[in-house]
Amino acid sequence: MREMVMSFDIQALKEAAEHSGERETYKVVDKRRHYDIAVGTRISDFGQPSFFIEVVFRLCLGGQQVDIRRMLKCLSLLEKLETMGYQLSCQDDGILSWEFIVAP
Repeated sequence: MREMVMSFDIQALKEAAEHSGERETYKVVDKRRHYDIAVGTRISDFGQPSFFIEVVFRLCLGGQQVDIRRMLKCLSLLEKLETMGYQLSCQDDGILSWEFIVAP
């Protein structure tokens, strides 16, 4: 994996989440053809913020043939994220999302 430096304002994320209807907000810090990396925060029912890192994978790009080799490479990366404590969810449009909660 390549190393990247992320810069974002945690206080601004928290304030944006407090004012959003979903009580959650995120900022994409790296956007590529097959994945996005974002940081975000959500506010609990008790008003406590929690912060997360999210990796979103697009396994199939619309209208393209299935690339089995790329999917296998992606699977290997997904397994690595799972061992690092990321939690998997699948969105309605078939996009995989891996999220890691960051301790406050």
